[in-house]
Amino acid sequence: MNEIERAMRSPLVSAKESGYTRHPYIHTDLHRAPITFLWWASTPSGRESKFFHAETFYRLSSSGKLGRDQGGNLIPVYVPSEHYSKSDLELRNRLIERGPYLRKKLPSGYVWHGPFLWSVLRPPQREGTGFALREPDHSEGIPMGYATPQISWAQHLARKVLSETRVPA
Repeated sequence: MNEIERAMRSPLVSAKESGYTRHPYIHTDLHRAPITFLWWASTPSGRESKFFHAETFYRLSSSGKLGRDQGGNLIPVYVPSEHYSKSDLELRNRLIERGPYLRKKLPSGYVWHGPFLWSVLRPPQREGTGFALREPDHSEGIPMGYATPQISWAQHLARKVLSETRVPA
């Protein structure tokens, strides 16, 4: 049995249970039911180093449509993503297979440990406010992408304003 097969048979362990004591800030979109895995590195003497690497899978994605909540406010509608039906172990095993290609190279003597479970938010299982099992046929409002001007127009306007306010060196 090779190293990858051995790692895939091991139980899912949290980063804290692995001995990792730091608390790095890892930004995730909580509305999209994220699951984040973390690798951490140890120094040549075996101490915990400053190096870590995180990978996040999102189990929900935006449908691009808007719905209404109980108060009548417009909210985005999320639908299952490709990772919705995957278990935590399946996602971890996917990272084990691709792991060496995802992480940066460490200084000599340092060693990566992981992937360990960092955080997980479970996705909804039934349709409700802001969640549908398939993309809605219509939107209750205009998505923000349509309401905001094109980026090219914004860039053109910014160039024009900046060129008029140029200060000679």
